[in-house]
Amino acid sequence: MIKITSLVFLLLFWLPQVCESTNYSIEARSAAFCPLSSRFQKVYGDVHPCYELEASITFCNGFGVWFNIDELYTSKRMRGCDRSTLNVLTFSFGPKYVHSFCCNLNGYAGIGLGIAWGRVHNHHINKEYDTSAGVVVKVGANYFFTQSCFLNIFCDYNYQPTFRNCVDIGGFRPGVGIGYQF
Repeated sequence: MIKITSLVFLLLFWLPQVCESTNYSIEARSAAFCPLSSRFQKVYGDVHPCYELEASITFCNGFGVWFNIDELYTSKRMRGCDRSTLNVLTFSFGPKYVHSFCCNLNGYAGIGLGIAWGRVHNHHINKEYDTSAGVVVKVGANYFFTQSCFLNIFCDYNYQPTFRNCVDIGGFRPGVGIGYQF
């Protein structure tokens, strides 16, 4: 635990002081969650809105780290059944690489760990809660329309098995975001 804490301290506080071109950014993102699980699609449907906040730090040579929190909420009533509600809150983080194509356009790719807290509430039974770990892969592009403000177009992939491995709440998340770089 001390080694992990020391590594985080090194990356977040010392390394930006050494590098001359450290950038901090924060953005609000909205995505269309497209689940890959046929069981999930059968109960809840094909596409669901997902809302995210993401912060990132880019160090020298385009390498950096990102932190993301997102929420997925969906509800569906199936014929002959009570309403089923799913609420998932995911925190994810990992390294990324940013490549600048020109003065106002850059692309990025990253991979990381995601931890999801989920709740399923079928209104005729008790609520079920579960926590699971998964993997996140992200690619996207940022277009800077001012020196600090940017538009982000992205597609993330989440592998997130949960609920006692009965339902995979993973899938693709194409979307857009708007952010500010410090």
